[in-house]
Amino acid sequence: MQSIQSTAKRIKELCDMKGISINKMLIESGAGARTYHNMLAGSYPSMDKAAKIADYLDCSIDYLLGRTDVPEVNRGDNYSQIPHYAQSAASTGRELGKSQSPDDVVEITALQEYEKNK
Repeated sequence: MQSIQSTAKRIKELCDMKGISINKMLIESGAGARTYHNMLAGSYPSMDKAAKIADYLDCSIDYLLGRTDVPEVNRGDNYSQIPHYAQSAASTGRELGKSQSPDDVVEITALQEYEKNK
């Protein structure tokens, strides 16, 4: 896990990317106006405040904490995190063959099930 100052930096980067100020995000998310300042001073926010910030910025708490470099929230399926070639194979119903690695076969099979049950 990264330092709280690194978490604050990620929050600032996300706000900048979305074109919003940190103060606006804190107020609109309900996290509290002093939360970011407290983070810069070395104080971790409560889980409730961290969740509000992550929800507002549409990222995971794990991303804010530096536990992953994937900002997307896990919404119960990992379809968006599967390599494109595997998504393509699953969505077109391509048969599995010897050219795929064992990991590819597992991913493609799971994606084929996902496509069937959509």
